[in-house]
Amino acid sequence: MRHPYIAFALLILCGIVRPAQAYTPDSPEVRALVNRGVNFIEKHAQGGYYSRLGGTCLVGLTMYKYYGNADHPLVRAAVKKCRTVCQRGVSPNDSNYSLGVAIIFLGSLESHEHDIELHILLDALLQRRMANGAWSYADHATGDTSQTQYAALALWIAKRQQIPVEPKVVERLCAWLVRTQAPNGSWGYQGREPGNWERIKQDKETLSLATAGLGSTYVCADLLGLIDKPAARSDLPPAIRVVLTEEAQRNAAPKPSLPAAAVKRAILDGNNWFRRNFKIAASEYQHYYLYALERYMTFRQLAEHAKGQEPEWYNAGVEHLRDSQAADGSWTSCEAGPVIDTSFAVLFLLRSTQTTVEALSGTLGGPRPGLATSELRATDWFREIAELDLSALGPEGVPRVLSLSDDPKLRADELARFRRLAISGPFATRLLAVQTISRARDLNNVPALIYALSDPDERIAKAARDGLRFISRKTTGFSLPDKPTVAERKVAVERWKKWFLSVRPDGEFIE
Repeated sequence: MRHPYIAFALLILCGIVRPAQAYTPDSPEVRALVNRGVNFIEKHAQGGYYSRLGGTCLVGLTMYKYYGNADHPLVRAAVKKCRTVCQRGVSPNDSNYSLGVAIIFLGSLESHEHDIELHILLDALLQRRMANGAWSYADHATGDTSQTQYAALALWIAKRQQIPVEPKVVERLCAWLVRTQAPNGSWGYQGREPGNWERIKQDKETLSLATAGLGSTYVCADLLGLIDKPAARSDLPPAIRVVLTEEAQRNAAPKPSLPAAAVKRAILDGNNWFRRNFKIAASEYQHYYLYALERYMTFRQLAEHAKGQEPEWYNAGVEHLRDSQAADGSWTSCEAGPVIDTSFAVLFLLRSTQTTVEALSGTLGGPRPGLATSELRATDWFREIAELDLSALGPEGVPRVLSLSDDPKLRADELARFRRLAISGPFATRLLAVQTISRARDLNNVPALIYALSDPDERIAKAARDGLRFISRKTTGFSLPDKPTVAERKVAVERWKKWFLSVRPDGEFIE
């Protein structure tokens, strides 16, 4: 229960007057707003901005957050759009916004079936990165704060989904954000570079752009390990408790080359600017702003370990959306149209970023219970829980993947051990091993994964198939279905062997 003096201090910090009623995403009033908005989207999701990759994925993300069902037609349409773009190749018509939203969408799904598409989209996004570390239009010399915010969240999502993200990429992005912060703590549209750490006035400083810049700075700070994590849970049984030594804690995050003090000052000054200038009604792009606001506040909440009842800014947003929803359930505020704006509004109401952060890291509400959702590194697994009997666990009790060591020698040893586990042992151990080696793009893992295609449990065979697709970058992977026949498995094994020999002629297989 939050202490009344703490609640009062937080109220003063945010500088927001309490609305007449407190809301949560589960409040009947909020659910009514969301239901009408979702109904509008389902009826009108076609043409216009929706037909673009980013529009389709934004709607798909909204439907997934609402229904929690990857089989919803609009979620499936977004997945199909991503696969189509990846198979034909990302084109200049696929904007930075689209690539960022597509990565956010795919990375928010619980399934790991989209790793290939995530990697392709991230590669395409990184190729467009400017020398200064930001993203912008192809013909612009200045970084674009609006576009960069979606790239920043995409990097965070990719990293949490075990897709490699170079620390230097995040450092350069974070440095650009710090350098282009205005003297008053805000951010502008096209970031003006001072050439040093001394701030200069920025153009078009608006509420939505300040929120985009500050939220992105928080995202980078988290990726760079500049945000202290909450204490680990102490109620887990000793067999699955992960104990990090002081040395491991020091090595857990990359050491940024930009001054940590400059990042922390940027966050402090940004929060102070927000305290002085906050209002729920934006001068433009209202619903785009609300989605950015929810993202910023989620990562601020993560940094301040302030999980609790819904804060005042959320309550103010609910009341603004309640008073401005059209009779048909839509909202609109920009040229993208009501389907896009209504999606932004619904994502705000559902606390979309918060649920994604909780699902991928477990940090806002504390680590989620159960072995499957504990954040474990392979070395800790071998050391701490290797003696744990996994044979009784079903697939829901098995971690999706273990984080491998950053040290090349340790990583090679871990992969070798998991390759051995993938071909023998109880079901849960085999599944964990196959899922883990499937996320490492290492050709040495291919023979073990090909062997696992014949595993008697089809869930392990499916994980092996997806791993081979990820390693080979073959998005269709010889078309092996989720529930293949014995004959289909045999054909797939032979095709994968033929492919492997084409890239490694001296390759050997497990018989």
